[in-house]
Amino acid sequence: MPAGRALTDIMMWLSWLVLCPLAAAQSPESGDSAPLLARISSIVRENIDRLPNYTCTMSMDRTERVAKTGKLQMADRVRLEVAMVGEKELYSWPGSKSFRDLPVQDIAPAGSFSTGEFGIFLSAIFLSGTAEFVYDGLEELNGRKVHRFAYRIPRERSKYTVIVPQGKGIVGYEGSAWCDAQSLDLTRLEIVMREIPENLLVSGGRLSIDYARVRVGRGDFLLPQSVDSTFTFEGLESHNRTSFSGCREYAVESGISFGELPATEGPAPARAAPLSLPEGVVVESKLETKLDPARLATGDAFEATVIKASRQKSVVIAPKGARIHGHVSGVIVLPKPYACVGVMLHPDWIEFEGREGAFNAQQVLPLQPMNSPQSVDPRCPLQPDSGSALVVTEGGRVGSSTGYIVWRTVK
Repeated sequence: MPAGRALTDIMMWLSWLVLCPLAAAQSPESGDSAPLLARISSIVRENIDRLPNYTCTMSMDRTERVAKTGKLQMADRVRLEVAMVGEKELYSWPGSKSFRDLPVQDIAPAGSFSTGEFGIFLSAIFLSGTAEFVYDGLEELNGRKVHRFAYRIPRERSKYTVIVPQGKGIVGYEGSAWCDAQSLDLTRLEIVMREIPENLLVSGGRLSIDYARVRVGRGDFLLPQSVDSTFTFEGLESHNRTSFSGCREYAVESGISFGELPATEGPAPARAAPLSLPEGVVVESKLETKLDPARLATGDAFEATVIKASRQKSVVIAPKGARIHGHVSGVIVLPKPYACVGVMLHPDWIEFEGREGAFNAQQVLPLQPMNSPQSVDPRCPLQPDSGSALVVTEGGRVGSSTGYIVWRTVK
């Protein structure tokens, strides 16, 4: 991740509002293709209606290009868990205990994101009755015969909302949908932004979503497999390549609550009180997770083990063997003359003796460089963020390693 990234400083956030399913979309221009379109829309509706709550791992490579130079460079790699619960898309770091009902921009690092690939676009285009379709005939896509439909949703009938630091606004959009000639399953959906309000300072945006059948719970469902997106604004281009894996059924009651728990008869089962570590406790730990900056993504989980009982006034606060859990909050690459790579580690929670709780702490001693017994070269100007620890490798070498981190708890 090059230093001084212009794109992530601007922070562009793209989100789509939930759209209510209505009748299957048809248009006068579809002619004899109307029955075919109706069958495709019926398959989309059946897929959405049967789909259980589920979660997938989302991995996204973000690159950017400054229009004046034309050079495309890697910005960062982000990994999140995304859950589709009813009509809500929820996000968390991999390994988190629950999903938070927050916008993705409040969880993930600054940069461009898109949401809506899990059903909102499908409902808007195929089920809302707002799209105008034209049948473009049969063609071949990835070695398969497919039907291609062009569609358009003008701005006055759109609910596609773009959010940027300057404000937000509704845009129109158009594109194509490709459906398998035999099964009529959607295989690819293209979305191109049109009629963009001038106040957004966005000059263009395009998404291409590939779909396939995936086993979730007891059924096979049509889910996004990958998304390629490009957004252009203020002389910059953002290119994202997102893939989804590990999709599985998700029991909503185990990870998120939208209201009070229902009353139950009889006494509630006893639960261990959550851990709460006091401020100023020194915790020595050994990093158990191997870190390879070439493969790491912001959001990847890490674990560390407490190697010595942590005490405060002779009272054991965290025993030996306690487990610290957290996530990678950034991978920083500094070019020559420093040629060093830093991996930022943010602690989230700690567990021991059947209890767990938040672990808010700051690194107090530098971690030794990867693959080197020597201290970090002071010319490498990397420091841990507040509430985090830093792993550093020098000389441009990228390897994998474990190491030791000394923390001090904070408020």
